[in-house]
Amino acid sequence: MINAVGAPQSLLLLGGTSDIALAIAHRYARTGLRIVLAARPSERRTAAATDLKGLGCEVTEVDLDARDHDSHAATIDLAFAGGDIDIAVIAFGLLGDPEQAWQDPDLTLELAEVNYAAPVHLGALLGRRMQAQAHGWIVALSSVAGERIRRSNFVYGST
Repeated sequence: MINAVGAPQSLLLLGGTSDIALAIAHRYARTGLRIVLAARPSERRTAAATDLKGLGCEVTEVDLDARDHDSHAATIDLAFAGGDIDIAVIAFGLLGDPEQAWQDPDLTLELAEVNYAAPVHLGALLGRRMQAQAHGWIVALSSVAGERIRRSNFVYGST
């Protein structure tokens, strides 16, 4: 539960290796803060977990595959396995190659799945869990490319 001075006790980072997600974690980092890093397994995720543990945080790593919609519910279940989540940050996405994106329907689909469908799906799952626990914030990050869509990267901007 977020305490009287506004500090969360737990933080879920979906896209836990993104620079902005890690900056948010650093902002709240302190001994005892429980952080769940949900991202693809990678050296970057391991390094982020090590860094946050060094700041006194309790860190759990959870696998997240944005394109595997059937795995999203299990990812959220694992994220909540350690208890309630006070703040969940959705901070993942793909830019892709702008020139290729408008010519390659498979890449277009991948960008739409990762940048739009997955955050919406995960957000709905998070909303249900946070409603059940009766507290929590969901922060969904986006890109200015959605506000100022350009022909040069209209696929990314539209997602």
